[in-house]
Amino acid sequence: MHITKNDKLLIASNNKGKVAEIKSLLSPHNVSDNKSAAKYDYPEPEENGQTFEENAIIKAEYYCYTKT
Repeated sequence: MHITKNDKLLIASNNKGKVAEIKSLLSPHNVSDNKSAAKYDYPEPEENGQTFEENAIIKAEYYCYTKT
């Protein structure tokens, strides 16, 4: 995946610790204008998958169709 200057990145989490960790990991790559689900006060979808991967897909699809 290649992120360009005009792309938006939404961190699909309301967990402040997780958001801080992800932002820290992205900062060396000049990806700094990103927002979290908590910033927009979005509720999190129900994570009813059987695996971490299934829950990640549920969240990605949910936030993909949420207007920012």
